[in-house]
Amino acid sequence: PDAFISNDWLKRLDIFSFHLIGSAPGILVGFLMLVAGRATISRVKKAYWLTLGVIAFTTVFTVLDDFSVFTTCFFIALLVIVFFSKEYYSRARMHYSWEAFTIDGAIYFSLIILYVIIGIQYVPIKHHLHLPKAFVDFYLFPNDKTWLTSFVLILAIGLLIFWIFRYLSKGISPLLEEIDPKRVHKILNDFGGNETSHLAFTKDKYIYYYQDSKGEDVAFLIFQTCSNKYIVMGEPSGDQAYFSNLIQSFLDDCETEGVQPLFYEVKESFVMYLHEFGYDFIKMGEEGYVDLKNFSLKGKKNRGTRSIMNHFSEDLITFEVLMPPFSDELFLKLDAISNNWLNGRPEKGFSVGFFDKEYLSQAPIAVVKDREGDIIAFANIMPSYTPESISVDLMRHRLDAPNGTMDFLFVSLFEHFQEQGYSSFNLGMAPFSNVGHSEQSFWEERLGYFLYEFGNNFYSFKGLRQYKEKYVASWIPKYTVYSKKSFFFYNMLQLLIVVGKNKNEKIS
Repeated sequence: PDAFISNDWLKRLDIFSFHLIGSAPGILVGFLMLVAGRATISRVKKAYWLTLGVIAFTTVFTVLDDFSVFTTCFFIALLVIVFFSKEYYSRARMHYSWEAFTIDGAIYFSLIILYVIIGIQYVPIKHHLHLPKAFVDFYLFPNDKTWLTSFVLILAIGLLIFWIFRYLSKGISPLLEEIDPKRVHKILNDFGGNETSHLAFTKDKYIYYYQDSKGEDVAFLIFQTCSNKYIVMGEPSGDQAYFSNLIQSFLDDCETEGVQPLFYEVKESFVMYLHEFGYDFIKMGEEGYVDLKNFSLKGKKNRGTRSIMNHFSEDLITFEVLMPPFSDELFLKLDAISNNWLNGRPEKGFSVGFFDKEYLSQAPIAVVKDREGDIIAFANIMPSYTPESISVDLMRHRLDAPNGTMDFLFVSLFEHFQEQGYSSFNLGMAPFSNVGHSEQSFWEERLGYFLYEFGNNFYSFKGLRQYKEKYVASWIPKYTVYSKKSFFFYNMLQLLIVVGKNKNEKIS
């Protein structure tokens, strides 16, 4: 390695810095081989020539630096194998997962420490006597020149690795297709949907269509991205006869693209289907349904609700369902209520809707008016595109609205859709409800139980469940399904990032 150093100023460095810089080419080769290995695992097209170049450079360096017949033959054989494996590099871009970054980071950090220790260990013993401190202290606190030299070398190699990974990650995924409302409407009107189908119209997600043999759209699912995860919201919509084909096609395309699907808020039957593909799961809570066929305000249990309804009726507060199209004047009024309710808080997206004219124009809007006819609360109807169930998404009210306004809105909605012939009303999720109660539960679900019991300081998990229980007749478990190859902690963190992201923001 010392042959690479010819400048006199380098030789004025301390002995460790001199040996460190002399070893820099060898260190660089080692890290480049690790980068080429990660790129090869990712099967990126752009990594083919990069990998060949790194192996060729390593072969030449090995011959010039410390010739070994075995090592040279090994790298030549590796070069030949890669050269004839061009078809293996098939992906458009690299998805550098958090899991891979963690593993690589641990390897890089360990190697840096190892290089430093070995470098110090191999400094000629006679130079140890000239160190300003004791030899043991030198391992922890070498002189300034040593630290500066090491830092510059590590920074240079780190920037080179960063640039290479950034170059490999550039590109557009063919799976990231923007949502076309007309195509979505046709599928839902022809074949039906589910409780999350309407969220396709928020346009803060991507969509994956499945077509039959005639090239007609028959089913779809919606998803968002975070690192190498494609986080699917709910279950597929459309013709159920094609759901298996849709999921198989989506999983195959994700494998081709080099990404991992993660399915959020899905039912048990769907969990068992995905489990056959090697996916793991965790219960995320329960979704409540009101039995509209048997809904009534009779009995002691509903005495408080009856009192609210009577009080609002006496105050001439009314309920009305408005049908699209809506006027600009109405949107101005609803926007003012929404902003007042938000009170400066940012709106979220992905698993919920947000105030957007185009989104709100897709379905009826329920409003509550005071005796002067001014709107004090509203909720946009969220159809499931089936004759059985229906729900609402945005529920906003003025901050000065009377107490009990939302109860009045809900009960009025129940009675309205009861008259329309619907059998159930979806009241949405109660996060972490009935999760991890048993001591034999998975530790991930026990964590959910801990959040449910003691997390009320940042979210009222118990309060939400208790409020919905006033009306809910049945609870359906909902799960998150993820690849066994992924890290659970990263799955949950990326899910929180996507769910908590502000509206209209897609994540790369």
